[in-house]
Amino acid sequence: MGLYKQIFDSTPDGVLIVAPDGKILFGNPAAETLFDYPPRGLEDLPVERLIPERFWETHAQHLKDYFEHPSPRAMGNGDKLLGVRHNGDEFYVDVMLAPVQFGHHSAALCIVRDITPQILIQQKQQIANLVFSSAQEAISITGVPIVTGK
Repeated sequence: MGLYKQIFDSTPDGVLIVAPDGKILFGNPAAETLFDYPPRGLEDLPVERLIPERFWETHAQHLKDYFEHPSPRAMGNGDKLLGVRHNGDEFYVDVMLAPVQFGHHSAALCIVRDITPQILIQQKQQIANLVFSSAQEAISITGVPIVTGK
């Protein structure tokens, strides 16, 4: 097995190679696991199948624009991106893109990472901050002294 194949197969992040027409040429085992597809189940699939249907039309235009001006970059411009597993479950993803060449053919290298755990932590922190802020306001409104334990 060649070194590049070993790297592709052993990378812990999902790796997809996508053609300009949106077909997935290759997906590594981590991508198959991430999206809950069987081995080689991602090949020849339209990449839009890995995002919620409500974004398909917009994504098709983004894909076209990317191949007109390919460059290494993060996808989404700071927006929270969603992937969709084979069973329809949505999850938050971070996607990095880079142009690659296969002989005379252009493609996009897509590195996909599930960031759902980080998003859930951020959401819990926001709720905790809101609760804490509300509690402080309630204490100051009622005039109850804050006991610090010192």
